[in-house]
Amino acid sequence: MLPIPHVQTLHSYRATVVPAEVAAEDVEGAAAAGLLRTIRVRAPHASHAVRAARHVTGLPVNHVERVED
Repeated sequence: MLPIPHVQTLHSYRATVVPAEVAAEDVEGAAAAGLLRTIRVRAPHASHAVRAARHVTGLPVNHVERVED
C-alpha cells in the first residue's frame, strides 16, 4: 500500500519585497510610506510565503501578511 501524502491548505499572502536600490536604513520608512512593491503568493504558512516570494523575485522580503479570500 502506498503512503498517503500530507495535503496542506494553501492561503493567499501579500509579500512586501525590498528593491536593491533601497538602503537598509530606509526600508522601514519606505514600507510605512507604501513605496515598496508587493506580490501575492499562495503558501501553506507565512514562512513558506517568505521563501516563495524570495525565490520568485530574487529580492529580500520585508514582511508578509495573510490575505483572506
